[in-house]
Amino acid sequence: MLLQKIQTLLEAEGVECLLLSATKNLPFDHLKVMLELDEKKRERLLEIVALPPQVQAEAVPPQVFNLPDRIQFRVQLPFKVQDLALNQVASLLLFLNQLSDFPGFELDELEGHVAYRYVWMSPSTLLDSPSLMSIVSALLLNLRLFSDTIESLADGQTSFNDLLTQVIHLLDTSRPFDPLKKRTN
Repeated sequence: MLLQKIQTLLEAEGVECLLLSATKNLPFDHLKVMLELDEKKRERLLEIVALPPQVQAEAVPPQVFNLPDRIQFRVQLPFKVQDLALNQVASLLLFLNQLSDFPGFELDELEGHVAYRYVWMSPSTLLDSPSLMSIVSALLLNLRLFSDTIESLADGQTSFNDLLTQVIHLLDTSRPFDPLKKRTN
């Protein structure tokens, strides 16, 4: 079973995991992975679900032996988005997803939840520790970089315009000196 293989690979790297069987609410087996605590000391849980290829046998050419599995990695962020901030959070998530090599921030507008979700399509035979750890590491990096910013917008501490102003300021101060550029002073 693919989730057992993922669990074994993660545990070999010292990551705590718990394999859970399907339930009425979640009709698939899933792996709960305990990640680091966030800045406010709240638990981050990664949920991994692996599904076999969903194709009809007659649609697969005879020379194809190893169809990719669908492996979903998902972390729900531990806060709710205020109704007044939904549009601004949606804009921010779109902006962040365009910048990221591993885009995956999602907004559930009905429940006010933000999640990070990444789906990897790969034959189970290609799954190895370096590939798995690179996905988990990229996911953690995106959470570390952006969770606090998303939360500050979601709870009304800041506005999207304030965030854009900060980004523009960072970009302006990080550009190299151009001696040919005309000064406006």
